Amino acid sequence: MTMSGEEPVDILLVDDRPDKLLALETILSPLKENLVRATSGKQALRLLLKRNFALVLLDVRMPDIDGFQTAELIRQNERTKGLPIIFLSAYEATNEKLERVYSLGAVDYVRTPTAPHALLSKASVFVDLYRKNRTLQKLLDQMREKTRQLENFCYTVAHDLRAPLRAISGFADVLREEYGNVLDEGGKDCLERIQKSGNRLDRLIQDLLGYCRIDQRHLAPEEVDLESVMRTALKHLEPEIKTAQADVTVKHPLPKLQSDRAALEDVFLHLISNALKFTRAGITPRIEIYSEQKADQVRVWIEDNGIGILPEHQQRIFEMFEKLELSRKSPGTGVGLAIVSKAIERLGGSRGVESQPNVGSRFWIQLPRGSNAA
Repeated sequence: MTMSGEEPVDILLVDDRPDKLLALETILSPLKENLVRATSGKQALRLLLKRNFALVLLDVRMPDIDGFQTAELIRQNERTKGLPIIFLSAYEATNEKLERVYSLGAVDYVRTPTAPHALLSKASVFVDLYRKNRTLQKLLDQMREKTRQLENFCYTVAHDLRAPLRAISGFADVLREEYGNVLDEGGKDCLERIQKSGNRLDRLIQDLLGYCRIDQRHLAPEEVDLESVMRTALKHLEPEIKTAQADVTVKHPLPKLQSDRAALEDVFLHLISNALKFTRAGITPRIEIYSEQKADQVRVWIEDNGIGILPEHQQRIFEMFEKLELSRKSPGTGVGLAIVSKAIERLGGSRGVESQPNVGSRFWIQLPRGSNAA
């Protein structure tokens, strides 16, 4: 155990000369960490594939592959590319050599054996940083696990709520059909309130289930034609479009990209549905959908002439249960845009909005076109 009482971490010492390795062990012994020897670059690379190291002390001159070549191979490996490397050499560093050292992502170049205290101090800093990062990673893992458990709990609760809700709605329908003629106006009003509240609760439960499914769903990237996705979304929303008497325009063509089709359908359903809900009284709703390509990215815009959003609220609108003042009386649950935000995050993209109150909003999503999508 170290002086701090924590489990010792591994430090890799790489040098082809046993006497220099012994000298390094002597310098670093006050740290009381696990000092692991490698007598060649190849042996060091094999060890790096098997164990996690806090730091590598790497001699520049070695017979098989030198320190620079070893560092290049370390940086090429996804598992070790962020590993701190300190180069060691008996020779002064020229500007050319230092340029190469830092181009390889090394954190320092130390001349040995003239700077033992400096080497011990630098190694101590990186060991401490490694421990802090490891502690932070554990906390993040715990947080992710708690979030996963909470989402599973919410999913279960929302799912189980639907059964008694269906019973309430069913009995309300029976009451209206069989006893509606004997109810006075007060009774009919209560019955209507029950049915409206039941419908609203059902929409909220469905949206909560949709939000929980985003993280649980396995994404399957494939070539997706956004023209087809948009047709599906608009077909699904036909009743809402007719009810709102909305003018929906799609500027063709929309591009193809590598992504998850089901997730994209959810995104466009919620964005277009959002535009249909938050309209201005006396104004024919107009929704325009178009795209633009930016290098290896695709951006799709959904523009409306609805109630709009104040600038200070334009990020909050993507959070759970956020309903702003202008939209309080509208029928949304405050979950739809949170679903959009979570889905786009999982697809490796970004989202945003440009808006003016009582003018309209331009929601956008941006996604990678290629194989790194989803």
